[in-house]
Amino acid sequence: MVLSAMVGDHCSGSSALSEIAIGSILTACRYVEAVDIQILIVYCDILVGNPCFCFCYGNSGTADHLGDSEFNLTKEQERWVIGIMLSVTIVKLLLVLYCRSFTNEIVKAYAQDHFFDVITNIIGLIAALLANYFSDWMDPVGAIILALYTIRTWSLTVLENVNSLVGKSAAPEYLQKLTYLCWNHHKSIRHIDTVRAYTFGSHYFVEVDIVLPAGMPLQEAHDIGEALQEKLELLPEIERAFVHLDYEYSHKPEHAQARL
Repeated sequence: MVLSAMVGDHCSGSSALSEIAIGSILTACRYVEAVDIQILIVYCDILVGNPCFCFCYGNSGTADHLGDSEFNLTKEQERWVIGIMLSVTIVKLLLVLYCRSFTNEIVKAYAQDHFFDVITNIIGLIAALLANYFSDWMDPVGAIILALYTIRTWSLTVLENVNSLVGKSAAPEYLQKLTYLCWNHHKSIRHIDTVRAYTFGSHYFVEVDIVLPAGMPLQEAHDIGEALQEKLELLPEIERAFVHLDYEYSHKPEHAQARL
């Protein structure tokens, strides 16, 4: 689920859309958290009975309304609020179940968003009814709970996708699995020089260096390497595989070393 500048001709269309979607989620997280921090500050100030702070965010009428007015719904307004909120929540819950039935990462992101709406709608409705029947202070408390929940949820989403942004290496167990697959791919493979796998959004880019006999014809060596590439790309976790062919493994690293 990552914002990446690596989307190019070598990426499939579905992967590119997935990276853009995840990047959009991460970008939205920053704005959502900034807004919710402001909401948290404003409603904490209302809760302690200081409407003057609200004046900084609007006009005096807004401050008077937030600070002094009583929260009171008529029976008709209450029926409308409950009906609308419950209807929307039920629809969102059905969308959560529907979206979770897919394996596509973009659809899963929609499922997470719909589930977030279900929770916030329920908390908002409960807070409104408690404020209407018991005490006005329960309404700002509900708003504070919603703000904290939003900040926590989207912060976890950002942390969850950080590894995809930085290109984290795959777990040793997964690299062992790839090494085993490469070693048993063809009897002519003499040595496995390098196996790398690093995150690209929700999938992996894989780089493999295999050693073949020095006298092997180019066509045969090419076919072995291409078949290995196709086999690796059949794995559901792999977005793209790169197979490098060599005839020995005692050489220095082939790529230029980083210069400090």
